[in-house]
Amino acid sequence: MRTRQKIRLTLTALTAVLLLGVYLWLLMEERHGGEGDDSLCIYTLEASSIERLTFTGADGLVALRRQDDRWVWEQEEDFPLNQNFTGTMVAKTAALWAKRAVAEGEEHFAVYGLDQPSNVITVTAGDQKKVIYLGSANSASGDYYMALEGSGKIYTVDASFYNIFSGSILAMAVRESLPDFTIDDMIQVTVTEGEQEIIFARETKSNGAEPGRWLVWSREEGEKSTSGLVEPPVSAGPGDEALVSRLLAQIPKLRYEELAAYHPDGQELEARGLGKPGARLQVLYQTDGIQEIYSLLIGDETGGYRFVYPENGQGIYKVSASSLSPFQNLAAEAYLSLSVAQVRREELEGITISGESFQTEYTLESQTDGSVFFYHDGEEITEKEFNSIYFPLYSLTAEKRVTDIAGQLTRPEALTINYRRLSGLGEDILVELIAYDQNYYAARVNGKAELLVNRQRVNGILELWK
Repeated sequence: MRTRQKIRLTLTALTAVLLLGVYLWLLMEERHGGEGDDSLCIYTLEASSIERLTFTGADGLVALRRQDDRWVWEQEEDFPLNQNFTGTMVAKTAALWAKRAVAEGEEHFAVYGLDQPSNVITVTAGDQKKVIYLGSANSASGDYYMALEGSGKIYTVDASFYNIFSGSILAMAVRESLPDFTIDDMIQVTVTEGEQEIIFARETKSNGAEPGRWLVWSREEGEKSTSGLVEPPVSAGPGDEALVSRLLAQIPKLRYEELAAYHPDGQELEARGLGKPGARLQVLYQTDGIQEIYSLLIGDETGGYRFVYPENGQGIYKVSASSLSPFQNLAAEAYLSLSVAQVRREELEGITISGESFQTEYTLESQTDGSVFFYHDGEEITEKEFNSIYFPLYSLTAEKRVTDIAGQLTRPEALTINYRRLSGLGEDILVELIAYDQNYYAARVNGKAELLVNRQRVNGILELWK
């Protein structure tokens, strides 16, 4: 009895080993088929002799033709076809390589999806024509089954071969790019969303010097004008340089990810929310002394992208929604500076400061060699002595921005600072600090009182002249 049991156990073990060996052999065969080593050459052609390619893309039949030294889409020859893309197609079909042969005979076509091909690629080279059938995908390796018309042999081919011939013609386009400008080239940026526009504009100098600080303001639909440079209104306020620069620096980084429609008509624009766009980004910039406008219509969102249309461009594109999100729901107030009056030292001719019981004056004299002399009430002082009062004034910032309260201020000025600018570098700035409540002084700047400054900060500055 024990002998029989031993024989049965031995036979069972041998059977298991045999089955395991077969399984491992099959597994190795599958792995060999998925290694990407295209070792079987099906045919070769001179790449330069190929003059036409047809295949079924994502949007239907695509026909490409060689025209002189480039390839064109027969349906629309002006289409910006990516010549690198077509070069890869030609290379793949001039020398057709397979990974391995799996069967022979058209009676097996149905097993491999070749009786109803997923794609038919026709390669025309002079009087030669090669027709390539692609079938279904191998579930283990991801490779596709392939056959050549006139041959009953069935092969596997890497999935990349299938992918390159199965996309949309739009994916084969050379995408546009944004104009080559930087934030330093920007003169004015207008962000339109719904009925409101937020405008960021560089303050210009009358003497032709480099553009100055950013000014920020908003306007409603009824106030909008045609595109172009808009004169800042009285309501425009100085922007926070860091915040404005951080926002506008995102514009040159925008990238068109995918062409969604080529030369769209009104219906195609409407279908993607671009007929009456909910948003528009417009940049007035200057390079090499020439001013130009870049205008981008922003439409609907889909799958993490938003449709955009660069006006006068070649088509509708998809752009990452996250790259456009910084320009949504903007409020001009969020980008206004809380600095009371940041006048750069190189712009100054002098500063007059007065309080309840004193008045003092600082002047600067620039020399032709670039050096600067500093004076306090007519007496020369050192640069360090001047900076000891200039930097506390330059860094004076508010804690709150409010609607203009100039009409509510009835108390006398606790401190007045008059910045006199050099000719052509902007208007003079008069800052008046007036007690508002127990926590704040109101800063009235050239007649407008929109900033509330902590009382302790102002008292600290007053201490400089006690």
